Amino acid sequence: MKQLKLLAMAITIIAIGFSANAQVKKETKKKPKSPFRVGFCSTLMPAFKGLEKDTGNTRALADNYKLWDNGKVLYVKFLGNGGSQKIREKVKKAAKEWEKYANITFNFIESGDAHIRVLLTNVGGCNSKLGTDALTVDPNEKTMNIDTNFFYNYGQLFDILLSSTIQHEFGHAIGLLHEHYYKNKVPWNKEVVYKEAAQSPNNWSKATVDYQIFSQFDGIYTNGFQYDKLSIMHYGFPARWTLNNIEIKPNYVISEKDKETVGLLYPKNAPRTNEFPRFSVTNLTPTKVINSSQRNGLIICPSFKLTTAGRVAKLILTARLYDSNGNVVLSTDNQKVVGAAKIFNLPPGKQFDINKGVQDFEMFIPYSEFDKSMKNYKILFQIKMFDDINNITNYLGADIVNYNQIKSN
Repeated sequence: MKQLKLLAMAITIIAIGFSANAQVKKETKKKPKSPFRVGFCSTLMPAFKGLEKDTGNTRALADNYKLWDNGKVLYVKFLGNGGSQKIREKVKKAAKEWEKYANITFNFIESGDAHIRVLLTNVGGCNSKLGTDALTVDPNEKTMNIDTNFFYNYGQLFDILLSSTIQHEFGHAIGLLHEHYYKNKVPWNKEVVYKEAAQSPNNWSKATVDYQIFSQFDGIYTNGFQYDKLSIMHYGFPARWTLNNIEIKPNYVISEKDKETVGLLYPKNAPRTNEFPRFSVTNLTPTKVINSSQRNGLIICPSFKLTTAGRVAKLILTARLYDSNGNVVLSTDNQKVVGAAKIFNLPPGKQFDINKGVQDFEMFIPYSEFDKSMKNYKILFQIKMFDDINNITNYLGADIVNYNQIKSN
């Protein structure tokens, strides 16, 4: 079972909101009057058994590890037949607003390979892969879902809702995250939030609310900027959700601080000054494990493509044994975890095809380290990047190989 292939800790930004009646009566560029339906956008981080805590999985404002190259031309295309041509043109216009402030280009194409693939639909909320995480998605699948119900309020199409929704999601697509994760900036009325978030259509559990709304981060990478309640990346919340009974109004336009932020992340006519190591793993296919009597051990052959950018960082590859209960297996002398590890210092601007076509890389776990008679164990293979300047670990990918998938020679 390959439930962990591709990016194990990829960040999916999913908007779950109150659906509206999509029957068009008329269009308007005005802001909708209260009360109106607001779609909330939330960061979902899949939790995988056996993975240590990722110390760099979410940051306010932007995740500098997920940025595209400065000056990148991103090819964008619509999937399927959803959305009228008129709506599609509005989406294009709204997305390209970011080009005024960031050294990034959205080139909308009709066919061919695209970095960002948009599905216009009327279900599923609005969601986007975060920055370069889009590269981990199958080329024929969407990287962004746009529920066009978000553009309507009681049957009326609001251009302001369309443009703000698109700019928010394309903000995620270039690496921006939510503002409300700043520590101690929103005094939440937690009991009210728990109660209302549990109701339809969100149906969020207490644990989900804790993660999606109440998460706060000490190690936030703000790029030198302060909390911005006017950010297009800050969704609105009703006054009853806060202890000071102050409404956090939704934002409809890219704020001045948003402009400054993307101008720093993607500077025009200058190199990026706040550069981070940016490693991405794609084409992660099933890990091959051989139970080798000739070598007296387990031969582990992962298969993936690695691309490096930004600056130097460490690539850490580990393979560990887990028992049928999901616990790490200790060596026969109980002194260490049974497994193998390899660490490399890698510069930017490199591409590596690991075991693609030619098998040229392996890891090895000798039988002497564990009880060979043990059955039903699993091998967890992980790919991590460690930025020793910021003391940050990012997970890039993982794969689990079950006992019945291990071959012998």
